[in-house]
Amino acid sequence: MTREILIVEDDAAYRKSVIRLFPKKGHRFVEAASAAEAIEKIDANPQLRVVILDLNLGSSSGADVLEYIQPRAWEYRVVVLTSHERLLRAERALEYDVFTYLMKADDSAQSIRFSIQQAFADIERAELHTKLERLLEVEKTINAPAPLKETLALICRSVLATVGGYTCHIRLYDFSRGDYFTQGFAGAEDQRVVFERPRAKGELFSGRVVQTAKVQVFSNLQDDPDFRIFAEASLSKPSMTEAERKYWESIRSAYLVPISTRIFAKQVDAVLNISSEHEGFFTEARRQIVDEFAAQASLAITADWLDRKRQEASSDLQEIGTMFYEINDSLRTRNSLDSVYSIVTGRIARVINAEVVSIFLYDDATGLLELCAERRGDGMVRDPIETYAAGQSLTGKVYSINETFHLPNEETAAAAVDDDRFDTENRDVYLKNIPSGEVRHYLGVPIRIDGRPRGVLRAINKRSALYDPQTAARNPFALLDRGFSVDCRTAMEIAATHLAVAIQNAELVAEKDRQFQQLKTIGNVGRLINSARDLREVMRQTIQQMAQVMEAEICLLFLRDDSGERLVLEESFGIPSDSRLARASYELGEGITGRVARDGKATLIGRTSVDNGKYDKEIIEVLRSRHGEPTRITSVMVVPLQAKDEIVGVMKVINKVGEASEFTEDDLSLFRTFASYVVVAMTNAQANEALKREEHAVEDHNRALSLLVSAVAHEINNTIGVVPVTVDAVRAELDAPNARVIEMLSRLQDVAEQTLDFANELGGFSARRMGEKQLFDLNEMITEAIRELGPTLDRYDGNLELGLSEEPIFCNIYRTPFKQVIRNIVLNAFQALDGTRPGLVRIATAVSRQRGVAEVSVEDNGVGIRPEYLPKIFNPEFTTKRTGNGLGLWLAKTQLQVLHGSIDVSSEVGRGTRFVIRLPRVERGEDRS
Repeated sequence: MTREILIVEDDAAYRKSVIRLFPKKGHRFVEAASAAEAIEKIDANPQLRVVILDLNLGSSSGADVLEYIQPRAWEYRVVVLTSHERLLRAERALEYDVFTYLMKADDSAQSIRFSIQQAFADIERAELHTKLERLLEVEKTINAPAPLKETLALICRSVLATVGGYTCHIRLYDFSRGDYFTQGFAGAEDQRVVFERPRAKGELFSGRVVQTAKVQVFSNLQDDPDFRIFAEASLSKPSMTEAERKYWESIRSAYLVPISTRIFAKQVDAVLNISSEHEGFFTEARRQIVDEFAAQASLAITADWLDRKRQEASSDLQEIGTMFYEINDSLRTRNSLDSVYSIVTGRIARVINAEVVSIFLYDDATGLLELCAERRGDGMVRDPIETYAAGQSLTGKVYSINETFHLPNEETAAAAVDDDRFDTENRDVYLKNIPSGEVRHYLGVPIRIDGRPRGVLRAINKRSALYDPQTAARNPFALLDRGFSVDCRTAMEIAATHLAVAIQNAELVAEKDRQFQQLKTIGNVGRLINSARDLREVMRQTIQQMAQVMEAEICLLFLRDDSGERLVLEESFGIPSDSRLARASYELGEGITGRVARDGKATLIGRTSVDNGKYDKEIIEVLRSRHGEPTRITSVMVVPLQAKDEIVGVMKVINKVGEASEFTEDDLSLFRTFASYVVVAMTNAQANEALKREEHAVEDHNRALSLLVSAVAHEINNTIGVVPVTVDAVRAELDAPNARVIEMLSRLQDVAEQTLDFANELGGFSARRMGEKQLFDLNEMITEAIRELGPTLDRYDGNLELGLSEEPIFCNIYRTPFKQVIRNIVLNAFQALDGTRPGLVRIATAVSRQRGVAEVSVEDNGVGIRPEYLPKIFNPEFTTKRTGNGLGLWLAKTQLQVLHGSIDVSSEVGRGTRFVIRLPRVERGEDRS
């Protein structure tokens, strides 16, 4: 890197002698013979940072140069050469921010070289310190985390403070509009208006950086033709402000850096733009510093966008969940498929913001993929016509390959019409039906039933916030430049899954009234099974309802054992309990039952394929015991129980009851639907059992604790209760006790009374004194607890302030323990008052509408709790009081957990402490006990 030095000296020969002291390689000197010329050179060469200055310049003074650079003195290192001894005084150097003074002398060469080296080293140290300090501040802000706008503004200010410059701003991608808006700015506040208008991809200058994804360095903007055209157009506007005019006329150089989070492949997500009033200002060193801050901006944007992405994914799932419930409701009505199509296309259009959403189903009769429903722009299309053969165009290929097509995507930025698989022959079929008149983005998802394609759910073009179907064809900003995201793809695939289930169910409904009645029965069965909370009860009801719904003579439910390699019979219908079949099991992959569990493919077996299974002999014996010798196995269905991506078991039915002695494909479809309900019910039951085990463990713990507390309190009362009485008796027996005896007796009595108080406190949490859990008004309970504390609180120098809600707040609580909790916390608050200022303890109650809970807060302005103590404060063995036992807050937390409540604490040393109790709120008249 070349070091550039300004030498200001009226003696040309002396200038040359100084320049000769330094090697040509790595050094460049700018010469000036007067103060005016030096100032001109400084303005023309912003990269100059080191100045060799002679104070005596003949007709001018070197002090004029010092005065000129004084406002930016921190940027420069000035080495003054003088023959005037009086200017060597330290106070003079401080006044002018001079780096060092050197005497002009024949032997000063070594001193000059050393001072210049030190000047550059000092600049580098200062720059490094400033940069690290600013980067650390930015990093702390990112980790805080602060709002993204504040973080980016801080980065802009830090860039200017570190490298200098005129303005700095960061443009950020707008997900709704598709352009880039200013999210961070630093510079003169009246210059902000220059950057208010968003920039689209391809526009000067940030838009071009977005388009090329490359940095741009402008050494002399005023000579750049594009800039001149842009600036002159801006300057000609009637609304031009003086600040804007100053900007366009002042800036000379700029550096623009693309920023990518890599969340959306290689897309440019933001642009950092810094300008300067000096030509050639952005040297390689300055650009490297700017790049470091751009990397920090990338981290900040990434963190913010990932959080936003999580929130949007959650919102999308809620939307899809709502769609699922709406689909289920619509299936109960006539023309249910039309209603389902409208629901699916409407929800998908909102979730992924698609211009067109279409549903294609394959017609076996015509051999074509036919458009069943389509939403274009803002409404459904009546009787849409569009067909494809399997494998024809993008949509036909989605069906034939049975895979999702997503264009453009992470691997290719090409538009859908540029894909080799796009059917150019049917180009007009696409374009004439699309308001925008183009196919920029394509997302096609197969609608699968049992893994086989049944149709295609298609979305075309991601709309921007500027979209209007009436003007979309004329508006270049109607569609986003970026297409559908991976989250959009996920939402479509989930919707396609729900749609597949809906189509399957609706077609079953439409085909036969009998099947319609069976589906209604399945709904009732699902509710019945789901009402059971015990897994064994779920399986028992499942097997009974299976026999009824499927009209089967024998029903078997197998689950995988702990090894996952073996199926074990858990419940059965229609077989004796003492039969070998009651202990049936299969290795994974063994027989038809084992293969269904391994491969997940539902199977229907007809009459010609049976009688050779592992347990067929036992099954035939059971059937013949009921119906006589000729009876045999006529039909079997086996379906997998699939929870998410794992097959947890299989259900199997044998021989259909009634005139139709064999199961059909329709029955198999019905059986699969039934299995989906069973999996949900079993999953819920397993989760409920886990929750019950946890609750029982807590209850057992608390019950044992209650018994222990009761016993301890009882024992203390019995043992220690006689001490005060005995002490009084001893006092009465002593005629003239000395002072030491009196003191010992008093101490014994105090300790005994403290122990009894502790026993009574423990007793409040014992099972004997807890009473029944009932509906109480918290405000009333708190008032009673404070009233009972009255005499005790009089001993403390502090005021109690009540902020109880006007309306009663009802909760299911144990009266005595709850009041004990309040008394403990309030008493702790008064004990924390240090007397250095008027003490205040405030109790307030409220209802958190968002959480649906009641809140009780106890706040004091006492000494506070040290940060290292806060994590331990609810531990039973922890206390900071000389006479404390540490059980009060632990018992409070334990009691609140029994009530499904919680207690939290926040504190600041010297400011006070705040406890917040939260309990489930119950409306008056509602029973939640």
